[in-house]
Amino acid sequence: MGRPRSEKLKRIKRHVLSRIEEGYLRPGDRFFSNRALSKQFGISYQTAHRLIAELKEEGHLHRELGSGTYVAGDSQVPEVVDLILNPRARETGSFGYYLGGLIESVFKERGIPYEARYATNSIKLKRRAYPVLWECGSLRQRLSKTAGFGMLLDEMPPLGVENPFVDSVEVDDFAGGVLAGQVFKKRWKCREPLVFAGPKGDARSDKRVQGFATVFPNISTVHSRDWHYESALKAVDRIGKSNPNGVFCANDRLAQAVSTWYQARGETAPWIMGFDNAPISQERNLSTVGIPWEEFVDAIADLARRRLNGYNGTARRVVLAPRILFREA
Repeated sequence: MGRPRSEKLKRIKRHVLSRIEEGYLRPGDRFFSNRALSKQFGISYQTAHRLIAELKEEGHLHRELGSGTYVAGDSQVPEVVDLILNPRARETGSFGYYLGGLIESVFKERGIPYEARYATNSIKLKRRAYPVLWECGSLRQRLSKTAGFGMLLDEMPPLGVENPFVDSVEVDDFAGGVLAGQVFKKRWKCREPLVFAGPKGDARSDKRVQGFATVFPNISTVHSRDWHYESALKAVDRIGKSNPNGVFCANDRLAQAVSTWYQARGETAPWIMGFDNAPISQERNLSTVGIPWEEFVDAIADLARRRLNGYNGTARRVVLAPRILFREA
């Protein structure tokens, strides 16, 4: 007759099984050695050996001679990157178009296998692929539910149980807003600049505005209905009527709209600064809070390569500091 099972050992086994069932320990992951399990949970080496043997007998683990003990099941190491972009990235000269081109270029240069496509309502995540998503709201939610590894671009990963599986590469939007505020105050000597923000409730726009507001706490804000140039043009009248001596724009398309409005009227424009360093900021000679593009795509490629090489550790979050690019006429 076997030794009676202690409540502590039952709790440890339930904990280990829940980690497997919830995806924290995934098929192909290396499991604890007897010694590591003993140290982790404060049990004897013999008890750890007995528990691991039991989990193997039940099919939860398997042993590879000379290598170690692993979580049972087919390995989920991805074979290809599935690059999925918001359909807006089709627009030549847009932020998404530029970003997608840079990513594809670095993937080709480094020999990283990938497929590129645009998000649709019916799009599905592919098996044995590592999804890299840019502004794919519903698809992001589906990724979270799979507990599979993936990457979000320029977006904070979800909080909660999905967080350990979702890598991200982002720019510090709040810090960028602070930088812009300091330029307006110290370099351009603006006393009452105005903020031209993106759509209400947009996380990126909100963080950029909040950063700027640390320098100008009582700042007035005008919102565009969305991030597009055409929508921004419709909102610029409200800015012009305020006669500001500076306008901080939450992205470069908004800055383009402000610049165009003043140019069309033959009026001297106030100080204008955008955000992103998208191609349009270079074309229109606009100062901008710049995304460090080279470092941005390097980080994407590095994370993708690690996942394709079998790295299954906890998610990595890369947050890059922006920098100011002056293009003053």
